[in-house]
Amino acid sequence: MIRMIVVLLALLAAPPAAAQIAVPEMTPDQTRTANEAMALLRSPVTPFHTVDMCPSMPALRDTIRVAAAEGMTTDQIVEGVIARYGEQVRLLPRRRGAGLLAWIATPLVMLVGAGLVIARLRRGQDNAPPAADGDPLTDAERERVSAALSEWEESGEVDP
Repeated sequence: MIRMIVVLLALLAAPPAAAQIAVPEMTPDQTRTANEAMALLRSPVTPFHTVDMCPSMPALRDTIRVAAAEGMTTDQIVEGVIARYGEQVRLLPRRRGAGLLAWIATPLVMLVGAGLVIARLRRGQDNAPPAADGDPLTDAERERVSAALSEWEESGEVDP
């Protein structure tokens, strides 16, 4: 019984046997290539993180570093990861095919929206009443207001 407890405690205290990839020494250019590739990819585990920021993807980061150390370019590394995990890990859409629509539609929608806002502001200025110079009431309106105030005072709701 004691022997089982000791074995169980030893297993719990031992570090997990994760599959770690040995990353060779890298030149500054290879490090830059790996960092650029990681910054261009979303994490397959947490899509709101890039691979370089995701705490859940150390093995993928190591794989990217090994690929960079082997001389692969940033584009080759990115395409390799996308081939493995799918198009959803691409951070920026391609500039051809269906991805081109995102590059064109986004600024186009922003320009149309800005145009609509400007048109609405101009239309609002055109429909605004003219600025009052001096007395804004006509003589007839002044008489109606005066009569209404007199009626209100006579009703007893207010002290004269």
